[in-house]
Amino acid sequence: MAISMRELFSRREIIGEVISLRHSLANHVGGLQLGLREAHTRFSQPTQGEGHRRGCHDAFRQDLELGTLVNWGSSGEEKTQLRESSFVMPEWVPVDDLETRTVEGVLIRSKISHQDWPARPWHTYYDWTFHVRVDPQYTYLLTEYNRAHTAEGPNGEAFSDVLECEWDTGFFPGKAQQAAGERIRIWPQVGDRIWMVGRWIYDCGHPCRPEEDHSNDDDRTDHGPNKTELHPVKAMVFFRPGAVQFEGNAGPTRANNAVLYMGTNGGYFRQPLNDQDYAFDLYLPPKLHPEAVPRWTFEPLPPARSLPVNPLITPYPADAPRALRVVIPLQGVIPAPDVYAAIISGGWSDPDGTETQQIRRVRVTVENMFIIDPHEKFAHPFNRPAVARWHVYIGINGVWTVRELLLPVDRFDKVPNESDVDEAFLDELARAGFPRSSLSFNPAVLNFSVGLRLHPEEKIHITACGFEANDLHHLIGKDSGLTWEQISDPTLTETQRRKIMEKLIEEALDKHWYGIPDRNLADNNKPLGLFSEVHFPREASESPFDRVSDKRDYRLRYRIDESPVPERTRSLRRFLLMHGFNPANGVRQVGSGSLKNLMGLE
Repeated sequence: MAISMRELFSRREIIGEVISLRHSLANHVGGLQLGLREAHTRFSQPTQGEGHRRGCHDAFRQDLELGTLVNWGSSGEEKTQLRESSFVMPEWVPVDDLETRTVEGVLIRSKISHQDWPARPWHTYYDWTFHVRVDPQYTYLLTEYNRAHTAEGPNGEAFSDVLECEWDTGFFPGKAQQAAGERIRIWPQVGDRIWMVGRWIYDCGHPCRPEEDHSNDDDRTDHGPNKTELHPVKAMVFFRPGAVQFEGNAGPTRANNAVLYMGTNGGYFRQPLNDQDYAFDLYLPPKLHPEAVPRWTFEPLPPARSLPVNPLITPYPADAPRALRVVIPLQGVIPAPDVYAAIISGGWSDPDGTETQQIRRVRVTVENMFIIDPHEKFAHPFNRPAVARWHVYIGINGVWTVRELLLPVDRFDKVPNESDVDEAFLDELARAGFPRSSLSFNPAVLNFSVGLRLHPEEKIHITACGFEANDLHHLIGKDSGLTWEQISDPTLTETQRRKIMEKLIEEALDKHWYGIPDRNLADNNKPLGLFSEVHFPREASESPFDRVSDKRDYRLRYRIDESPVPERTRSLRRFLLMHGFNPANGVRQVGSGSLKNLMGLE
């Protein structure tokens, strides 16, 4: 029996109530022209997944003429690595001629990719990967491939109906910001509610048939469904808690915050921002006072220094608001923006100051990382000193840092404590280009600290991910000498595609790896374990905490310290409220006379 769209939405644990079906249908191409029954039929069924009809070819599985790669050795492992490097051309093809789609859901994974085909135009840097458990109304964005391959959550849970979305971190938010050590505020964390817009594609690099089927005949008719993705994403909003000082309130009060980032450059593909408007709902926190009215604020986020247009914000429904409807009116804006980044916060007025008194100030500090498995061996195959290059990404309530750690590996395949290191070993490392001052020992010092203002019921969320970089990392972002048009032509024959691949190997790779001793294409990056821990402000007294990653390759030690509001500040607020003044601006709301008069200064 058919069910209503409203019931369909309610069957999942979706954060916030869907308050406008019509507004929700506007997220779908042609949605506003559909009746609800037809919309249910169309949007609750997966798409066919016929990537082959849109230009995907079967993956290559024959050996190549390795050309200059002979100098790297001729092991079967290296040849296998070449065959399995997602060398499919085109690699991504649009599912539909109208390429742009919107998706909403909950993130079950949010992390840096540890391995992408490194050369441009494929990638400028590694992709940020978003594994979104889609709301039921977006089931049509999936294929049976997506539905059959479950995705693992941070605690080992298996999730179905997951759409992978990707954005090249060369532009999201930018490798320059990461390299400069700037704090990144636009990467979401696992568990976040998310809204995204991007290019709906088939990923031709994922095999359609069982791995043991090595046939390579493009004329066959039994191609299985390809995997779908949004890749690249061009607009993203994720939602997180955090107290905000709204105009007219005595102090910071509970708020929901929408972190918004839009960018034209997704890596291999550019998408304009000014070809549409963007609309989403920001749900308000619980309303404590009957007379409270909605409050909101917005401000640009780096790398955007200003906004070409301000967001249009409207409480909805007008008579009893439960959300703020946000529209970013970019359609037709000239000059066309390359980036739009902002944080939009929604909450309530606080007539008597009681909400302000509930807010807790805490400081979260990730102090140390204890390396258990460095993902590198002391007995390096080329007898080089073993140094594990860890790229570590740590997030605290939406604020991230990126750290690069050079970790010496001793003969026990462990990262030693600095006091236990043999001087001869340090001398050998220094001769190899790793002076003592550049190295991190066990435990590695991080001291990443973020101050938060939270309601007692709101969560503190600490996450981490990353990768151990090996020889393949030297190629990331290098120019292949090829254009996107060359590698994305769906009419290329197998012979033409093989020639392009051989040219890439013989010219581009050799050019960029010349002079790197003992280069080894099979020496892949290795993913670090995922870390995800949730606490509440009341747990500050239990610090410090010591928790291990899901792969048990490292532990993080961190503290949660409560930062009480100074007694002078609390006393001043009570004094002002008692005499009818608004502590936020010193304006008297009840009674007569100025603040100076009350204090005997006039």
